[in-house]
Amino acid sequence: LGKSWIDRLSWSRFFVHDWILGSILAVTLMSFRAVVRDSVFPKLIASPIRLVASCTFAMYLLHYPLLVLTATITSNVYLNLLVTFSIIVALTPWTEGAKPHWRQWVGRWMAACRGPFSAGNPE
Repeated sequence: LGKSWIDRLSWSRFFVHDWILGSILAVTLMSFRAVVRDSVFPKLIASPIRLVASCTFAMYLLHYPLLVLTATITSNVYLNLLVTFSIIVALTPWTEGAKPHWRQWVGRWMAACRGPFSAGNPE
């Protein structure tokens, strides 16, 4: 089987640790709701969390191209991050508004790719 087979299984030595850590995290997340049920704290942070969460799609789409672009302009890492994040925040309303159009486009494209012998066609 060779050394590469042993190397591929080397991550399994962390199985017990990862399982325990994952279980602790799951219990923490499930119990958080019961602990803060009557607290005003979740209501205070809900708006900022929604604001940041609305930027994630734009961040997913644009972070790398913008980082490359800003790196060609300046070598200051902090300025690159600041400019990139600022552009992402500015473009967030456009990307959020364009999601339904992209969903329709992908749906039409996938429908056009279905041929006469696709799994969804009974012919």
